Amino acid sequence: MQLQLCYRGDVFVDIIRQLSLQISPHERKNIVNVDRGNILEGAWTAVMRPYFNPLRGVNVRFSGEDGIDSGGLTRECFRLSLGALQTSVLFCGHVNKRFMNMDYKC
Repeated sequence: MQLQLCYRGDVFVDIIRQLSLQISPHERKNIVNVDRGNILEGAWTAVMRPYFNPLRGVNVRFSGEDGIDSGGLTRECFRLSLGALQTSVLFCGHVNKRFMNMDYKC
C-alpha cells in the first residue's frame, strides 16, 4: 500500500533539506538516555530539558547497554519511538486508518 500525500513530494524534500542545513554537525550533540521498555518517556524527558537544542544532533544511549552512537543507536531510538507512538493513546482507529486523538483528558 502506497501512502498518498496531500502535498507535493518535492516540496516536502525541500523542507527537510532546509531543516537539515540548520543542524550544525560541529556543535556538541544532545545526549538522550532512554530505556527500551519505556522509550517515549525517555525521549520526551530529553526533549523537554531546558538545555535541549533542536538545532544540534542527537546522541542516544540505551540504559544498561554498551554502545557508541555513530548513527545506529539514534535510528533505533527513532524506530522504537515511532512504533510506540503508533500503539499509544495519541492515535485512535483501525490499524490502517488511524487518526490523532484530540481528547485532552487522555
